[in-house]
Amino acid sequence: MIFLCAGIAAFAQEGVGVFGGVTSSSAKLQDFNIDNVTQFRAGIAYKYPVALGFAVQPEFSYSVKGTDLTYALNNEVELSMFNLHMGFVEAALQLQWGPDLLIFRPYALVEPFVGYAFNDRIQTKAVGGTSITRNNVWDCIQRLEYGYAWGGGLDLFGFMQVSAKHYVNCGSLYKAPEHGRPETVDEFVMSAFKDNKNFQGWVISLAFFF
Repeated sequence: MIFLCAGIAAFAQEGVGVFGGVTSSSAKLQDFNIDNVTQFRAGIAYKYPVALGFAVQPEFSYSVKGTDLTYALNNEVELSMFNLHMGFVEAALQLQWGPDLLIFRPYALVEPFVGYAFNDRIQTKAVGGTSITRNNVWDCIQRLEYGYAWGGGLDLFGFMQVSAKHYVNCGSLYKAPEHGRPETVDEFVMSAFKDNKNFQGWVISLAFFF
């Protein structure tokens, strides 16, 4: 039975898989009260074992990230609300290492990633005022993202994978608008994400390989 399980696990280690999960994203910003936003991700992956416990796993996914911000004067008086949600198409190359323990394999991971935003939704509201929602606003938002992630996971029975990783975007989300005087949305994005601020957070995923 042990040899049979080992053979099944070794046979199933390499293959194409599908995965889904949740993203919890926010940003480290000054002068804002920040709430984490939980969204989703889904995609495909290819797992390829190398040697000595190492494996590579390229991934392609659609991932939604966002943050809910409340601007406060001296962190006391609530002035206005700003919500930003963005959907990225991402490519990542995950590097794994972990011992193969027959029917399960714990591993540590690190990965660089790059992505491009295909859609966004921005909602602003002043206290006591009206809410304004704009979709696909790109004048003040950088659509290209890049960064890295680190974490760990567990391969089970050679075909199931559970993982958790913390990701950090390295580029700035804000870019100077092409038009002249900035609009309200531009001012919010500039205030929140200038000085190379961007999304960061956790990703939890469940994958099945064939």
